[in-house]
Amino acid sequence: MKTSYRILFTILIQHDFYTQAESFDDIEIIPTLKSRSAFEGNRILYRFVKNRFTAMIEVDGDEPFVNINSDTKLRFILKLKNPSFSNFSGIKLFGLNDRIYYFSNRSDNETGNVLYLSKSIPGHDPGDEYEVGSLIQSGQDVFEAISDNTTLPPPGIGWRKLLKNRFPAFDQNNHSDIHKGNIVSDNSGTKNFEAIKFIPRGQAVSLNDLSYWKEVTGLQYVTPEDLIERKFISVSKYDIMDHNEIFPGDVLFNPGDSKLYEALKYIEKGNQVHVSNAGYWKESDVTKFVISEDKINSGENIFGIIDLFFDGSVPVNHRMLDGSGNVKETEYAIRFKNRISTWKYISQKNSVTSLTDTSGVYNFIKNSNEFTSDTPVPLLLKPIQKFKLDADTGSQTISVENIKCASADIKPIKATKSFVSEIYLNY
Repeated sequence: MKTSYRILFTILIQHDFYTQAESFDDIEIIPTLKSRSAFEGNRILYRFVKNRFTAMIEVDGDEPFVNINSDTKLRFILKLKNPSFSNFSGIKLFGLNDRIYYFSNRSDNETGNVLYLSKSIPGHDPGDEYEVGSLIQSGQDVFEAISDNTTLPPPGIGWRKLLKNRFPAFDQNNHSDIHKGNIVSDNSGTKNFEAIKFIPRGQAVSLNDLSYWKEVTGLQYVTPEDLIERKFISVSKYDIMDHNEIFPGDVLFNPGDSKLYEALKYIEKGNQVHVSNAGYWKESDVTKFVISEDKINSGENIFGIIDLFFDGSVPVNHRMLDGSGNVKETEYAIRFKNRISTWKYISQKNSVTSLTDTSGVYNFIKNSNEFTSDTPVPLLLKPIQKFKLDADTGSQTISVENIKCASADIKPIKATKSFVSEIYLNY
């Protein structure tokens, strides 16, 4: 008998710091033990490669071979693999406290036919304290904070509209490999396009070719709206008289002795199995838990949580099954903005006389041997900025184009909730 599978869902993590979408490999998506059991019980295979988590389900025609209960919930842990992630990502850095990110298919956030698991970018709130790089939505436009003068909404001086030309310009006759998901701008810098399939190096493909490109009309990013207190992802207490089904590996808190226990076997709903039964329970070796109210919080270094639901609370377009119970091959996205910082060039030999942006977007202000951008500049793994310096070495006057750009290292400035990137020049 032939076994058939279809994609149940895909979770794609995207980041503007990377000009090549396939380069992103900084976050790991890990199903919880209970979710792995749900995968097995519903005949779902899964894999995670770089920035894409894919789940394949066995089907009979277009329907799941095993009927998925509407109360099924799939939970995933997000772990950071790159310790520098917060340096180059436009995420909250000041006052984060013990919060983590929470994403869900209940978000009801769809833009440009993309189903985001993050909440919609919020509007302006005069009572908020915005970090430089914070995003707000105003009408059809997204603005980012460029200073701490953000009490007034756009067009207040503390804000600037996200520019279309923040992505690399595309030269159809001279380009490297373009992978699915890469975003480029046209030569005018007024439109952005996303590749919908791979384009090999040197293949001339016009941005008007809809079989390769789709115009990007809007993007949604992770914001502080997606942060939750860690206690909300806690494990439950174990009530021997009233509990749901328990899966091997589940860790529960026993109020009787205030200890954590890990289930060794499946326990049916309502089956009264005392924690002293060594055939079903063992005392958990997890020690980094804090009891808060009637929740238990993991002290593990968790960056975020993803929950996927199958019940009626999920917006129609975000559901994985259609009204007839057929698999829709749903694709979800989580997108991070790259951080912006004030770039400060330091002339170590005090010979630089001027520093300019050949594209005319940024200006640099000279103060002694330092040249500081008058507005924050985006950080990119492969910078697209083209800055030029002029220097007087004493024996000659020289000009150097395409000087080095800022790395992922930043200096947080708490007083102004801003960030500085220092670049040292050998001139």
